[in-house]
Amino acid sequence: QEAPQHLGFFWHGTRLNAAQRAVDRKTNETTVIGPVIDGMDLTGVCLTVDALHSLADLGKRVLARSGHVIFVIKGNQPRTYQALNDIAWEQVPVTAATFEADRGRVVTRSIQVAAAPAGLKYPAMEQAALIERYTTFKDSKGKAVTRSETVLILTTASPEQAPPADLLALNRGHWAATEATHYIRDVDLKEDSSRARAPGAARFMATVGNATLNLLRIHGVTNIAAERRRLSGSDRQILSRMGLSTG
Repeated sequence: QEAPQHLGFFWHGTRLNAAQRAVDRKTNETTVIGPVIDGMDLTGVCLTVDALHSLADLGKRVLARSGHVIFVIKGNQPRTYQALNDIAWEQVPVTAATFEADRGRVVTRSIQVAAAPAGLKYPAMEQAALIERYTTFKDSKGKAVTRSETVLILTTASPEQAPPADLLALNRGHWAATEATHYIRDVDLKEDSSRARAPGAARFMATVGNATLNLLRIHGVTNIAAERRRLSGSDRQILSRMGLSTG
């Protein structure tokens, strides 16, 4: 039996889950995200999505709600991808970069920004950018290995609204959802191994998982797994962590 799917919305800065919608098995995520956006006030918000959702219709919906978008452009949008790839990036300087070293991995990211090409099917695009990421780590034999990835993006935000360093941070923040939400729910909360198939059961469990993560993060918890172990089986400690009276 096919596992239920849900589309989630995630705040970069707080790492809180903002919304969730079930995806009907007869359709896919792209038909769900638009109606959710239609009910949001996106004033001052920049929505980041992956290549699957980088669609012109979604861009129009976000602009109608007074927001901005950052789209990732890949081969599923061949004409737009070619238009961005044709920009003379070798003549565009790197205007922001980051360096991270953690647990034996070294990650560097850089960004080059240019004006969005004319004639795109996407409405109101202001900037195009090329982001390069290099990750260096040691393989199972202790040998240093470097992997690279190049990403092309488009955004409706102007250079004044989203300078290069902000675009780089927003792109990084988008993928933080994988480690901050998906990984924890799949592994620590064991959603991947769940066999709940009763009507509504998967959605209920996902909602409980989101609520649990949100409550812990609101109360300053950074190590979710360790805190769940500490609180396990203790109603008193759970109430205390939530700032509630234990009687």
